[in-house]
Amino acid sequence: MLVGDGELREEIRTYCSQLGVLDKVIFVGSKSDTAPYYSAMDVFVFPSLWEGVPVSVVEAQIAGAPCIISDRITKDVDLLDEVKYLPLDQGSLQWIDSVISVGNKSGFIKDYIQTNGGAVDYIHGEANLKKLVDDNGSAVGILFEKLDKGDLFKYVSQNGAFPRKTFSMGEGVEKRYYLEGRRITND
Repeated sequence: MLVGDGELREEIRTYCSQLGVLDKVIFVGSKSDTAPYYSAMDVFVFPSLWEGVPVSVVEAQIAGAPCIISDRITKDVDLLDEVKYLPLDQGSLQWIDSVISVGNKSGFIKDYIQTNGGAVDYIHGEANLKKLVDDNGSAVGILFEKLDKGDLFKYVSQNGAFPRKTFSMGEGVEKRYYLEGRRITND
């Protein structure tokens, strides 16, 4: 989602079209009330060459969006000491990896454990998860949605890698084969 307008808008639309992702990008345009858009973001990405004090980075933090911004932006905008700064001159791969890691479930699990303590145990099946939580009053269970095997690659390409060992073929009583992926490319 791109919120705002500027002289590069048409160039960005053309680039998205060349990449075959134009139908996946929402061009919102210039808006006076941006709060609903920040709330809809999994990650706020700001690869700007230069800004004075970008109000949009402050607004994104207030809305609770994780922020990944250019290292050319003043550190004064990092109100919560949680903004991730990245260089622009080292290519896009570092930016892509950061967006995936910030926006995926593994990051949530890691942050939860750092804040609340504990450990991770990956188990199979909703009944097993409920039993574990019921048997241990301090346990927290995270149940991931069931996914049809035919939708695996589409899901990963749209949502990023699964947290470690959370995807298995079959139920817990069946033989399981694990698949772990970090990046799917066209190469």
